[in-house]
Parts: sequence; structure tokens; C-alpha cells
Amino acid sequence: MKYSRTLGFCLVPFVFCSCTTVFYQPDRYMYYPPELNGYRQENIYFAANRESPRLHGWFFRVPKPKGTLVLFHGNGENLSSHYASLVWLTHFGYQLFVFDYRGYGESWGDPSPEGVYQDGMAALAKALELHHGTGAGKFMVYGQSLGGAVAMRCFADFKDKQEAKLVVMDSTFTSYRDVAQETLAHFWLTWIFSPLARVLVSDRFATEDAVKHLTTRLLVIHDLHDPLVRFDNGQKIYDLAPGKKDFWKLDDGRHIGVFALDSASYRKKFLDLLETL
Repeated sequence: MKYSRTLGFCLVPFVFCSCTTVFYQPDRYMYYPPELNGYRQENIYFAANRESPRLHGWFFRVPKPKGTLVLFHGNGENLSSHYASLVWLTHFGYQLFVFDYRGYGESWGDPSPEGVYQDGMAALAKALELHHGTGAGKFMVYGQSLGGAVAMRCFADFKDKQEAKLVVMDSTFTSYRDVAQETLAHFWLTWIFSPLARVLVSDRFATEDAVKHLTTRLLVIHDLHDPLVRFDNGQKIYDLAPGKKDFWKLDDGRHIGVFALDSASYRKKFLDLLETL
């Protein structure tokens, strides 16, 4: 019995670490330098407050902008890969601000739910500042996967949220606990401990509660066969949102793949939507 208790206590940190890895898989590798793809970015450095780590972002400026999008990227890699999913919008008059959470890319520190939330709040403020500094136009928030969950919680608490014309939730989950449990259950070494995710993981920053009070126009994008975040997450987000909303249901078996190079029709559809805002 004593041995079992000791083993159990030893396994708790392992399971907790596994839960953390589900959400945060940062690296500092430079994936796709913008200049090699014909784009020019500005390095933006900012922080949530004096005690917070320095954060890094890229701002893709355009002349006479129609608007600005701030991108909350997913849990892996860093901004040097994720910017590619939306930078094409700069060819059509829209500016892009993408940033790294703490621990990702050039951003200092280590990621945690509270820390990433603070980073998201700071990024919204910085993006709006950049937006105002380049003229008016539309201000929009785009969240991918984990970034959608972060964006929705931050947007709900953002004091200037009335300035935004659109919030996009692309391949996003509703509950941190649920996605942690499901992910651990699919790995042979952690499946037996997957129920512990409901104890070790908090839903304090979950999408579910925040989206219930959203009044800004919402676009939900989710693949019916998303291999990482089940489709019913997107359906639930859409159902919970009380205001004007759209739901794009994809059938390509991708996670965050709506604007891939072979998806010209969805790019046009998105541009058409932006023109109506």
C-alpha cells in the first residue's frame, strides 16, 4: 500500500507535465522568413506589465489599409510558421499582427494559462494601438486552435472590444479539461491517467463561458474530420454564441487548413465576408 501511494505521488507530476505539454509546445526555430517569401515585417516588442516577460510580434503593414487582423496562433512552433496562414491578406489591403506567447520564438518566459492570458490581453492592446496608428478601417481578431481559446477569453475581458468587427474561431476547443483528457487518452503511456486531467487542468480560461456573452460578429471554422480537435467543439461554440454568427463546416480532414494554397474558394469567401463588415 505504501509503495502504491509513493508511486501515485511520483506519477502526479508526470501527468501534470503531460497535461501542460498538450497545450504548450513552443520552440524558437525560424520556419519561414517573411523576406524570403516577398513580405516585409516590423518587429514589435511589448509586455503585459513591468513584471511580465518581453513579448515579440510581427506587424505586416500595408498602405491605405482596409483593416487589421490580430492572430492568436496555435500551441506549437511559433509565429514564424503561423503567420503564413493569413499573411496573404496583405495583398488585399489588410494588415496582420501576429505575436508569440511567452516561451515561444523570441518571447521570454515560460507559458502557463495565466501567463498566456496576460500575453493575449497585452497583444490585443498592442494590435489596436498599431491599428489606430495606421488609420481607421476594421479591427478583427482571429484565433486558431489553442489561440482561439485564448483569444475568446481575452476578448471577453478586453475593455475596447466594441471596436472589433469580427472574431474568428478556427479549429478551437471549448474546454481545456476535455481536450487534455482526450489527448492523454490517445497515448498508451498516459491513457490510464487521462481522468486526472479533469482534476489537474482548470477551465478558468475556457472558451465556453466567454462565448456566451459575445456580441461581436462571430465566424466559426471547423472541419468535420478535424484530427486534433473534434468537430463538436466548433458546433458548441457556434450554438453558444448569442449574436450574429456564421459557421463554415469543412470536409477536408484538416486542422487549421481553411486557407491552404489549394483553398482559393475559402480565401475569396473570407474576403467577401470582410467587405460586408
